[in-house]
Order: sequence, then structure tokens, then C-alpha cells
Amino acid sequence: AIGTKHQEPYMFDEETARIYKKFVDLRYELLPYLYDCFHTHYLTGLPILRPLFLYDQTDKNTYNINDQFMVGESIMLCPIVDQGKTVRTVYLPRGKWVNYFTNKVYNGNKTYMFNVDLDETLMFVKYNSLIPTFKRFNRVQEDYSHIIFKGYGKKAKYIHFKDDYSTLEYKHGNIMKYFMKMNDGSLTYSATNNGVKPYESIDFIDVLSSK
Repeated sequence: AIGTKHQEPYMFDEETARIYKKFVDLRYELLPYLYDCFHTHYLTGLPILRPLFLYDQTDKNTYNINDQFMVGESIMLCPIVDQGKTVRTVYLPRGKWVNYFTNKVYNGNKTYMFNVDLDETLMFVKYNSLIPTFKRFNRVQEDYSHIIFKGYGKKAKYIHFKDDYSTLEYKHGNIMKYFMKMNDGSLTYSATNNGVKPYESIDFIDVLSSK
């Protein structure tokens, strides 16, 4: 890219670097969820980023929406895509949805208007979902020994995949499956293991417990 502007965050101002770091931290937090999305894609062919109509093909309101999308089964991302824009409408399909950052619950089949600052994005979790997360760390391979499941709602089931994070041995069956179940504020699970080191600890946060 000779002759073009450098794109590294540190080449801009401190505010740009701060915002960039905020969303890199979010990516690290969601790595186990994203990892599951990729593994589901490997097993089924379902895309990681999914058009909204794939969530509900009977909902005609989703057919022409091209600026919000599902990430896997449970997360919807609604970014600002126009420079300088600080307000946007969001259509939430059937069911209930939870703002990932504020934990506010919204009813579906409705359109909402949101104010969004430059350092914010809109991300919603489908009600009755489990989202596996890591604590935020400084580099990708720093700590895979602890996982935190965030529960949104009352009841949910989720399959989490864990391999050695460094080889292709999962293709030969060397993978651990965690079968997670959330029921009224508690988390239980079982697991099958084919030669993979399990997590040292599994924590649970009932995100909506105060609501």
C-alpha cells in the first residue's frame, strides 16, 4: 500500500487508539463464542456472519436489512456504517433481545431508535442464550484455562467446543464438548473429552438476575 495512509491505530490520535483497544478487548472477551461459531461452520457449513433473514425466514421485515447481522446463533451486531452518523434505527426480530453492554431487555418484532457515540456499537444477545467468554487479556494465547458463561434469560442450552488451540487434531476427534444448561439462574453441564485438557475453572454470571 505504498503512498496510502498508515492504518495502524497508533498512527492516529490517542482517542482513536483508545477506541480501537476497547473493541480489541471485546474481541478477546468473545473469543470462545467466536471459536464455537467457527467450529459450527466447520461441522455444518452455516456462516459465522449471517443475514437477519436466516434467523427468521418468515419475517419479511428482515429481507432488505443489510446493515445489521447475526454473529452465530445468539448475537446480533448493528454497527454504524455511515461516517459521522450518531443515530440509527434497529429492527429486532421475534423474541426478546438484551443489549450486551447495558443489559436492557427489548421486545422483538419492533423497530427502535438509538443514539450511538463514536466509541460505541450496538450489540444484542438473543434472550434465553448462553455466551461463553474469556476474561480480557493482552494477547490471544495468554490464558485459556478459565471460562465464564454469561446467561441471558431463564433457560438455555449450549454446546461449547474446546480443542488444544494450536493444532488441527480436532479433525481427528481430539476435542472436548461441554454440554451446558441454564435453568432459572443456575448452570449445570456435562462433558465428553477426547484427549484435551479441560478448563481449570468454569464460572457463571446470571446477567439478568437483578431484572
